[in-house]
Amino acid sequence: MCYVWVSKNLTVDEQVQLLLMRIENYPTEEKQSLGHSLNDMMLRCSFDSDACYPAHFKINTYKNSGNCFTLGDKTAEPSLSWPVTQAGPANGLIIELDIEQDEYLPMTESAGIKVLLHSGSEIVFPDNSGILAAPGFVTSIGIRKSESYLLPAPYGNCISQSSDTNSIKNLYEELGYTYTKDACMRTCLQKEIFKSCGCIESDVVNIINVLNYKDWLDLDQTKSIQICDELSERCIYKTVLQFQKGQLGCDELCPSACEQIVYHTTVSNSLWPSSAYIDTYIHFVNQTPTIRNKAYNWTAYPQAHVRNNFLRLEIYYETLNFEVSTSSPTFDWNSLLGNIGGQLGLWLGFSVLTAVEIVQLTMQVCVHVIHLQYDKYRKARTCRDTEIAPPPGSTYV
Repeated sequence: MCYVWVSKNLTVDEQVQLLLMRIENYPTEEKQSLGHSLNDMMLRCSFDSDACYPAHFKINTYKNSGNCFTLGDKTAEPSLSWPVTQAGPANGLIIELDIEQDEYLPMTESAGIKVLLHSGSEIVFPDNSGILAAPGFVTSIGIRKSESYLLPAPYGNCISQSSDTNSIKNLYEELGYTYTKDACMRTCLQKEIFKSCGCIESDVVNIINVLNYKDWLDLDQTKSIQICDELSERCIYKTVLQFQKGQLGCDELCPSACEQIVYHTTVSNSLWPSSAYIDTYIHFVNQTPTIRNKAYNWTAYPQAHVRNNFLRLEIYYETLNFEVSTSSPTFDWNSLLGNIGGQLGLWLGFSVLTAVEIVQLTMQVCVHVIHLQYDKYRKARTCRDTEIAPPPGSTYV
């Protein structure tokens, strides 16, 4: 198979993409079975000193990253909460894993796992971000939580979770996941693939019902939707490459979410197991079949096998305090009216007292004008009466 790809002058990245696209057409259950199983990988797990098991993790399968296991996914059935009572490594998630390097493909360049910290209501894409943990080490991740609440239009360009635009730009909303910029970017990519290649990827079909997908694409319900196959691989690869280079305009179409939860991390690691403890740990693994789903056939160098395949994760809160930042409009209607009144009071001396004084002055002016008019009228009448009836003893010439 590799020889055929090379004869088509494909790069290594293109070969990997074509392989992933061929696997993508498999049913979800079969794709999950081809990936790593947490039942095989997990050696030990605890959260806040309580045991956790593979059944507590929800599995999502991604085309480029394989199986992803999430603890605390709020869309899981049943959805479980994992409260933390104290800060520190002993009160967080401690998990020991076997990465099973013997099952890696020859084209796999690195060994280890990727860790992503996110809200349980968000869907994540492992190829976008994450912390790499290598075998042979204990990776300690201290986290600090912060929340931010921005204002939507007309104050900003973020999207609120209650906005109608949310459902248009987030095809994962039907699964119960909230809007994120990454989810919007993937939604934009799927639309561009349909527009350019005339098909939809099978992993999206596995996520979203086809009829709902027709509504999402504004298609006639009577029309059939073509699932991307090997004939569409070149077109999809070209569209994905344009997406990675930012040439599809998805960044402009996908603003940030108004409600965001961010986990700031401090990462450190050290050799694990130590040289003094490694034999004891090998004995522990061999003697505890209840925590593993397979029997280890140790090579002549079991210590080397542990170094190359086993790792330990410690994820914990550095402090139970968290930061909350909120935005508020600089001017709302109350502030606007208050500022207008304040400016008028400052620059014009306008106040309730001034208004009363103006009314009083107006009334006084009116009374004075009336009084003047009355005096004028009285004098005029007096003069007229004098002309008509002169006083006694006067003579006319």
